[in-house]
Amino acid sequence: MKRSYWVLMILICTFILGTAGLSWGQSKTLKIGAPIPLGGVGGAYVGLGWGYNDCQAYLAEKGGIKGNKVTYLVEDNRWDVTTEIAIINRQLSMEPKEELVLFCGNLITGTLKALSEKINKEVRIPSIALSFSVEMFGKQGGPSKYPYYFTTGPDYSQQIGLLLRYIKKDHKKDVPAKLAVVYSPTEYGRDPLADMREDAAKLGIKIVAEGEVAVTASDVSTQIINIRKAQPDYLIWHGFLPGMLVAPVFLKTARQYLPKIPILGTDFQTSPTMVAAGGPAADGIIGVNTRVQWHETGNPFIRLVHEQAAKRERKIPWAEQSYYILGWTMALLGAHALDVAAAAGDLSREGVKKALENSVWDFNGMYDGRKFSYKSHKVPMARIYRASAAKKEWDPITPWLDADEELK
Repeated sequence: MKRSYWVLMILICTFILGTAGLSWGQSKTLKIGAPIPLGGVGGAYVGLGWGYNDCQAYLAEKGGIKGNKVTYLVEDNRWDVTTEIAIINRQLSMEPKEELVLFCGNLITGTLKALSEKINKEVRIPSIALSFSVEMFGKQGGPSKYPYYFTTGPDYSQQIGLLLRYIKKDHKKDVPAKLAVVYSPTEYGRDPLADMREDAAKLGIKIVAEGEVAVTASDVSTQIINIRKAQPDYLIWHGFLPGMLVAPVFLKTARQYLPKIPILGTDFQTSPTMVAAGGPAADGIIGVNTRVQWHETGNPFIRLVHEQAAKRERKIPWAEQSYYILGWTMALLGAHALDVAAAAGDLSREGVKKALENSVWDFNGMYDGRKFSYKSHKVPMARIYRASAAKKEWDPITPWLDADEELK
């Protein structure tokens, strides 16, 4: 009797341990490819890497995603298409398919174009880009053409569309508003121009001057003087980064020759480092941005970022604060996708794609309680800010806007 009892107990224990082992075996390391610009032609943005690193530590302390460890494969793409393509191809070839389920990093517009067949038809891995390319995410692209591409904000045409509607509302004269446009001679700079012209005409805004300025230009007085001759009421500049040589040159020259003309820009120009680069010339410039700012400490998302930075004893230099936020934004969006996929019981690449498409989220409170749908493969939320040179920051002048709704 005793022998039978112990045999039964051993069998029961073996069964329990065996099934537990199966359960434990189901957990795995989930890897997110993260080629990001920590240096290169656009400047140095090491705060991006810190954001990813600290979000990874935060997730580890929470037990990962449903018990699965999350690792971000952070590498410096140097804001260079060739470098980024090499990183992505290497990670795809070296990492197991069941572990590398998502890319969530810079993914430059040129990279998206070069790898569109591979990512969207061959390996079919969801890829969240920092590019807001119209070609990839606008009317001619989107999920029907690029089913595995996602982005973190409205595309550039939508961003400029929000600025055009701001101009339309702000312009108090009876005659149509006159607009000048300056852009960089890059894919980034030229990307939204066709849609902008069409949208401006629809709104009754007259484009009176357009001009390119090189990202390495040290003198743009000729271009600005030509713009002044057109007598614009507003000036939109697009396609520039704070680390580009021309950015402060443009702002200072524009303020010299066009002191009373409002200057408006898109997302990557709406950063505190752009205000610092321009100095007093940046005061009052207007920009559309897809994220909250470091000083908005009443925001739940920003509170999380501040708390985690303090916990890691991370002393974030002023110039890196907005990039630290951006790193957290990308990393947390990727983690959210994995979390939704895990809840649905499908942590494959296809499962993560479906999780993103079906996601309705408030981004940890970033948008003042407003939620967004990711069905369009774009986070549609943005807000318009005005720069304060004295405070070296951007202050919101509109509530959060859902571009998919505002631009119908």
